[in-house]
Amino acid sequence: MEHSLSLSHWDYVLMLLYTLVIIGIGIHFSRKKSTSTEYLLAGRSMHWLPVGISMFMALFSTYSLVMTPGEVYLYGISLWVLHLIQPFIAIISFALFYRFFFKMKSFTTFEYLEYRYDKVFRLVLAFISGYGGILYIAMVVLATALIFEAAAGWPAWITILVVGLVGTTYAVMGGLKAVIWSDVFQFIVLGVGFVAIIYALCTGIDGGAVRGVTYAFEHGRGADRFTEADFYKLSPYVRLSFWLLLWSVITGGLSAATNQTTMQLLVSTKSYKSALRSQWVSAMLVIPVSLILMFMGLSIFTYFSQHPDPTVKGQTALFSFIAHKLPTPFPGLVLAAVLAAAMSTVVSGINSTATLYLKELHQKYFNPDIDEQRQFIISWRAVLIFGLFCTSMALLLKYSSSMLSETFVEMTTIFAIGGAIGFPAYIFAVLSRKASSRFVWRLFGIMTGLQSGTTIWYAVSRRTTTTWKEGDALGWGGPIPIWPFLLMCAMSIVIWVLYKLAIAKWPKWKDQLLAIPMLPFGMTVSMLIWYIVSHASIIDKPRDLSFQWGHLPLVISYIVICAYTHFFGPEQPKEKYEGLVFTERNDDYKQLKKG
Repeated sequence: MEHSLSLSHWDYVLMLLYTLVIIGIGIHFSRKKSTSTEYLLAGRSMHWLPVGISMFMALFSTYSLVMTPGEVYLYGISLWVLHLIQPFIAIISFALFYRFFFKMKSFTTFEYLEYRYDKVFRLVLAFISGYGGILYIAMVVLATALIFEAAAGWPAWITILVVGLVGTTYAVMGGLKAVIWSDVFQFIVLGVGFVAIIYALCTGIDGGAVRGVTYAFEHGRGADRFTEADFYKLSPYVRLSFWLLLWSVITGGLSAATNQTTMQLLVSTKSYKSALRSQWVSAMLVIPVSLILMFMGLSIFTYFSQHPDPTVKGQTALFSFIAHKLPTPFPGLVLAAVLAAAMSTVVSGINSTATLYLKELHQKYFNPDIDEQRQFIISWRAVLIFGLFCTSMALLLKYSSSMLSETFVEMTTIFAIGGAIGFPAYIFAVLSRKASSRFVWRLFGIMTGLQSGTTIWYAVSRRTTTTWKEGDALGWGGPIPIWPFLLMCAMSIVIWVLYKLAIAKWPKWKDQLLAIPMLPFGMTVSMLIWYIVSHASIIDKPRDLSFQWGHLPLVISYIVICAYTHFFGPEQPKEKYEGLVFTERNDDYKQLKKG
């Protein structure tokens, strides 16, 4: 059975009108003369309610629209149940960090790190964060492409180019205030679209909403993993593990406050108290919308079980339904909201990445005395370059997902190298007086090495299992040879010797240079784990590494290094932690709460 695309010209007109309204908001705010604080932080004068809505929309995006219903359609709700507690963990994260960000009147989260560690680590982590932001934007652009591929038949590369280039143009044109108010507008329209989708699903399913859920649960799309024994095992070949999932939810929630996009939105409010209200607004929106998206995934599974269509793909089944089952003008309304959601996320993400470049690199190292007009010029150039790079990354992600036959949840694994260090660096700094440069550089090297090794393991084993046929050699999806481990051992020894020679010549760089020998050491550990578990677990057919597995070595290394530092490390000089550790709830904090 072949789809006959049912988008009418009225649907396209509605999408065009909606896009023009969003662009009009950007034009309106671009005409206003502003300082860098007004442009990048909305003058620190925004009301908490629109900021809270904008925070939610920045986190929500088209990425969530594809990922959540698609994962539920294919595997059930097991992955998302624990995520319902994450918004409350994010509030704890806010309480840990934001009194310091307001106290320092920060533009970026990384200013705090220089006080606790050193300026080189601040620069490195800012770079990693910028890369992570670009990756997220690329995922949003790709998600939008998948939506329009399913709903309107557009080739993915065309949508990627349109969204990437138009979003980049809008980012150059508008400031943070434009982003916030366009988010509020799109939130309203998206809510109307959700009502239309839910109504169509409930009336289209035999048995209504209740049957939409119960049928899906009866056919393995509930939280079945919680009743299965292997869900509680720490095996690298189990797709979902409870303990790794719980860890990712906790760390994801605790690291939310240090996300640059979130931080810029929160410090655009008038005070610490207003920012806290915005955080609560965002949290209270995440939970019902997450439940709605899970309901959509379950109901779409039931609908297409009752009305089979071989052309429907799991990840984008929801948008095939929108295009072909909703009456005009609702497909256009929903897709217009989807397009605007993508544009807004792209704009806010590029805005925050450009802020990182301006404040963490250009103004700090190239031109400390740069004037306001020049800051705008540099920001626009940075926005343009980052926008083009995000578009290119989205095309690369599309190629990766096709080559490795990944779901949308899994495909970021291969591109996320370096992102693991942010959470431990911030959380140890805010909780311990012993947080030091030596600690964080050692941790950075080991965790990056571990993550690099597990990423290689994931990519080559995944590629092997997707191309393997009965009778083929197991290759990298089977028991691996010993030589990768021995090679990394030799490399670790050589680099350690070179490190000792280097610090003898440049002793003041001994902490920063420590990351270099720690990196191959971390990769050696990952190769050893790979060798042991592949020989112990694989017999007659190749197996690919779970996309979650990278968390476990990182958890172990983090706990070991933090425990060692806590019990054996020296307390840092008072000027390195005074007023910057959470346990010191001083008068500055009381003043912030009054504000």
